[in-house]
Amino acid sequence: MRFSLFFVSQLLTFGLCSEESKEDINVFGQSQDGIDIDKQKGRFPDTDIDSVNMVRIGDMYYVPILAGTPPQYILTLPDTQIQTTIFADLLCINCYSGIKIWPKFSNYQSSTFKTIQRVFDRNDRYYSEYGYFGYETVSIGSKTLEKAVLDITTNMTDVPKYFYSGTRYLSTEYLIPNPSLHNVYNTGVLGLGYPLENISNDVFFSRNNSILNFLGEKKFVTIDLREDGGKFSLGLKKNTNETIVWTKPDGNAGFGFKLDSYTFANGILPLTDMTAEVNPRYEEIYMDSDIA
Repeated sequence: MRFSLFFVSQLLTFGLCSEESKEDINVFGQSQDGIDIDKQKGRFPDTDIDSVNMVRIGDMYYVPILAGTPPQYILTLPDTQIQTTIFADLLCINCYSGIKIWPKFSNYQSSTFKTIQRVFDRNDRYYSEYGYFGYETVSIGSKTLEKAVLDITTNMTDVPKYFYSGTRYLSTEYLIPNPSLHNVYNTGVLGLGYPLENISNDVFFSRNNSILNFLGEKKFVTIDLREDGGKFSLGLKKNTNETIVWTKPDGNAGFGFKLDSYTFANGILPLTDMTAEVNPRYEEIYMDSDIA
C-alpha cells in the first residue's frame, strides 16, 4: 500500500488534523459546507494582480492551487516566513505535531515534477520511506509558476490487511538550528504572531493584518485578512509606499524535519534516524524606513 505526502519545501508549520476537520475539506478545494474555489481578477485596480478566495478552516486560511497530473485542486497553507514562499500540501489540517493520512487520498502524481535531489531513503521489512526534492508547476488563479517541493512517499508491504484500518499518522518534528526562531513556526495566524481573533474587517490595512511578501523584483504576494474569507493575490505590485524597506537577518536556518513514527489503528512502526534537510531558510522582513 502506498501513500504520498506532497509538501512545498518552505513549509514551517506542521500539525495534527483534528477528527472534526476530517469531513470539512477535500483535495478538490471545496469544503462540505459549500465554500467554492472562486477566482477574482482585478481586485487591485492599479495592479496586475490575480486574486483567489482563501478557504478558512478554524483559525487558519488556506490557498487553493492546481497541481499534479491530471491537475487537481489542493488547499495549501501560506508560509510567510521565507523569501520564496508558500505552500504545504493540506493532507494535514491545523498542523502542529504530525501529518494525518486518510485512506481516501491516493499517491501524489505529476509528470511536471522535476526531481533535483533524493533527500532520504529508508527500507524495512514492512515499509520503505523515501523523499525527493524538486520543482513542481502549480497554478494560482490564472498565474502559473514553479515552486520547490518535497515529495515524501511511504510504501507498506507484507503487513496484514487489518493493519491498514483506521487513521494513519506520520509523526514529524522540525529541526530548528536557532532556538530563537521557534515561535515563528507556530504562533498566531500564518506565522505572524498576531491572534486571528484580534483582526477585524474595519481596521486599516497594515502589516499587522496583512502579508506583503517579496518574491523578486516588483513581484509580491499580498494576503488581506480583513475581508471575510480572506484574499490571496499573486502578481506585480505597484508599491507606492516608499517607507517600506526589506531587511534580511544575519545567518541562515536550515529547513528540515525528522520522521519519527508511522502509526496505524493497531500498531506503531518506528522510523528512527530518518531526517530530511532540504534548503536554507531565512526571513524577509519589511518595516518603516525610520525604524530600519
